[in-house]
Amino acid sequence: MKTILLMILLSFTLALVACTDNNEGDKDVEPTAQEIFEQKFDFLEANNYDLEIKIRNHQILSDTVV
Repeated sequence: MKTILLMILLSFTLALVACTDNNEGDKDVEPTAQEIFEQKFDFLEANNYDLEIKIRNHQILSDTVV
């Protein structure tokens, strides 16, 4: 009886694994860091926000605003 149940379980497992779709083209492509930055920058421009990036140089103790 155990052998029959194990065979049924194995066949169902193989059937489920065989039914999964593994197409590489269907995966969601994650955006790159550059694309994310550009999307956020476009949002800021569209909503009249200013983006200020302050770079601190610890060697000469000065700030650079970009």
